[in-house]
Amino acid sequence: MPDSIKAALTTSLVSEEGLPSDLQYMPPGTHQINASRNGQPVSLDISVDASTSETLNKFLQGQLTKATEGNDDRTFFDFNHEDREEAAWPTEFYWAGDDPLTGGVRAKIEWSGAGEQAVKEKTFRRFSPTFVPDEAGHVIGPETNMGGLVNPAAFKTIQPLFAKSDTNPNMPKPIQAKLHSLK
Repeated sequence: MPDSIKAALTTSLVSEEGLPSDLQYMPPGTHQINASRNGQPVSLDISVDASTSETLNKFLQGQLTKATEGNDDRTFFDFNHEDREEAAWPTEFYWAGDDPLTGGVRAKIEWSGAGEQAVKEKTFRRFSPTFVPDEAGHVIGPETNMGGLVNPAAFKTIQPLFAKSDTNPNMPKPIQAKLHSLK
């Protein structure tokens, strides 16, 4: 299997109601991204549709079963792709339609104490998925660490992390990822 890709995106994590019970894992559509693989820059086209959420959820549910049986680690989201503290645990992936802000692949999540604090205190502003694409640009799987809270943003067209905050349009582009919709 090819090595995984890490790609930072902007997604809403705080609203008037508080912490969300889900987040946008990947926006819908076909995107040209500049991301990282094994710490090295990589450019590729990625297609995200309903089958992407099915692939991710099948992997997740299998991992959750293995973890419950004591045969593997539980899948998680961390901070900065460092494979250290857990920010949240995904419990389900689902397709939410074609809207670029509220649709795409979404992950239902359970926040850790550290993740809850980081989001409430606005320590982290973005989410970055980790996924494995095939040669055609379709997601064929993730890793146990399925993504992380990050600060550098690449996906400017996606819903902002803090719904009530202004984002800085002059913020430098991240090293990890940049997205251009091919629509």
